[in-house]
Amino acid sequence: METGNLHFLPDTLLEQLKGYGSCLTYQDGEVIHARGDNTPGLSVVYRGQVKIGNYGLDGQYCLTRILEQGETFGEFTVFAGLPRTHHAEAHGMVEVIQLTAPQYQKCSTQLPELTSFMLSSLAIRLHTSLEILDDMRRLSLPVRTAKLLLSEAEKQQSNRVTAFESASLTWQIYWE
Repeated sequence: METGNLHFLPDTLLEQLKGYGSCLTYQDGEVIHARGDNTPGLSVVYRGQVKIGNYGLDGQYCLTRILEQGETFGEFTVFAGLPRTHHAEAHGMVEVIQLTAPQYQKCSTQLPELTSFMLSSLAIRLHTSLEILDDMRRLSLPVRTAKLLLSEAEKQQSNRVTAFESASLTWQIYWE
């Protein structure tokens, strides 16, 4: 499924959000929030990248994804009052707009396009999560790996051949 840049805030909206919250700078490796934190708030990557992942029982970090400029995190805390599900850490120097729940409410009232964006973004992420869950239940590991590599190739047009070749190789190794 091609979603384009629907989960990235448009630059104009990103700039407007700065006026509603605090734009904080984090250094590489600095914790933005930890799994289990209950403080409600929406975070928006303004500049740089944020690593999202969790630590296993063995202490190893398991990266879920890297968020880029215009991507949001912390929605569960604002919309459902749930604790944070992942650790968020700066990946290099990063600036993050932090909106408390009341700041988000005020912003979404004054900028209705924010609510529309959030609904679309969350729907895309839910769809992706359900697809991954279905794949985990039905498909073998090599098929899931090939599918993931092809998905990444679609995101990175310049690396499409390399990822496609990697996916094909994975498929061949599995069946040989």
